[in-house]
Amino acid sequence: MSTILFNDTTIRSLKAGVYYDTTLKGLGLRVGKTRRSFFFQCGKERLRTPIGVFGAITLAEARTEGYRLKGQTERKIASMPFPEARTAFLAAKKKRMRPRSHQEITRTLTRHFTWTKMLDSITHNDVSVAIEAIEKPSEANHAFKDIRTMFNWCVPRFLKHSPCTGLKMPYKSKARSRVLSDDELKLIWRACSQNSAVEGNSCSADSMRDPTSVSALGQREKAEDRRTLPTNYGTIVKLLMLSGQRRGEIAALRTSFIDADVVTFPETLTKNAYEHFFPLPNLAIEILQTVEVDTTKNDALFFPARGKPDKCFNGWSKAMTALRKALGEDFPHFTIHDLRRTYRTNLGRLKVLPHIGERLLNHVSDRSEVEMIYDRYLYLEEMREAVQKYDTWLRALICTSSVPTVANHGEPQANL
Repeated sequence: MSTILFNDTTIRSLKAGVYYDTTLKGLGLRVGKTRRSFFFQCGKERLRTPIGVFGAITLAEARTEGYRLKGQTERKIASMPFPEARTAFLAAKKKRMRPRSHQEITRTLTRHFTWTKMLDSITHNDVSVAIEAIEKPSEANHAFKDIRTMFNWCVPRFLKHSPCTGLKMPYKSKARSRVLSDDELKLIWRACSQNSAVEGNSCSADSMRDPTSVSALGQREKAEDRRTLPTNYGTIVKLLMLSGQRRGEIAALRTSFIDADVVTFPETLTKNAYEHFFPLPNLAIEILQTVEVDTTKNDALFFPARGKPDKCFNGWSKAMTALRKALGEDFPHFTIHDLRRTYRTNLGRLKVLPHIGERLLNHVSDRSEVEMIYDRYLYLEEMREAVQKYDTWLRALICTSSVPTVANHGEPQANL
């Protein structure tokens, strides 16, 4: 920690660390790898109040704000019991969160954090003990993230500082890298076809008559194995294999989202809160044409929940258990989201340009802020060409009796 005279030239030349201004006591600057942030520190607790990032605001503006904070009389923060604060936090977030996200954060905060004492009496140790009591690493990480978010919201409403400050994520999360093989994709498609009255015309007439074709095998397996999947789930999984979208987006698909061969997800549905459009491959269109929808509605769900026509399918856990049983104990473990990663990987194998693949998956982070502002071209035809190339490859894969072989870095060996 150093105390120096702040000026623009000095600030730009500072190395990583924390510095304080000699002109205004309490005005500080935290220099990191990518930015320099002003803050004001005062009081017996030496609490830091963020002011802004150098570059976004000037030094003069930072000092002006610092003088305002210095002259501000410290108000007494009224604390409250944890259950009341939790209720207030969840109510405030309900309007901004998607229903599923709000439901999940409500579950974790209610299940794992049962304190009844005042907020300002909750300590670092209280949080650590609650987190350590959670057995599953992924659940512990999610619970810690949610309680940290809540306490950050409580500052400065009901707390001077968060008891999560200084605590680290309990487990290091490792990004999944599972990509399903062609054999596995074919077996999953077969398992999801057990309840299908039609294959969606995905195979030619010759292959349909072939006793070794996917349809013939599927019919035989259907007769031999009574462990069936929910019909909606099998169709959803097929569409995930064909489109690479997120499961919640496909499950919430409505007739109003589709115009010709283009699907548009509203910003209220997507994870990144950006409207997302993409063309459907022909096989996906054929499958959707076999789904019975409520024709009396202009905005009907393709996959409503059982007994709840106004809500989309949500029985993921039980359906996944049924799918794993249908695939057999020897089938390697996978998650539904692995289908999305597999789709994107196979687009690369098919020589689809990276930026087109990322657009199809609605990966906005792949695009720079400048690109999003100035490049207003939709790339619809390029995306349509990519999905039809994938459609042709997947049809060849699921309709052949032998599984295509693929080189590690080469193109798929199915008949394209």
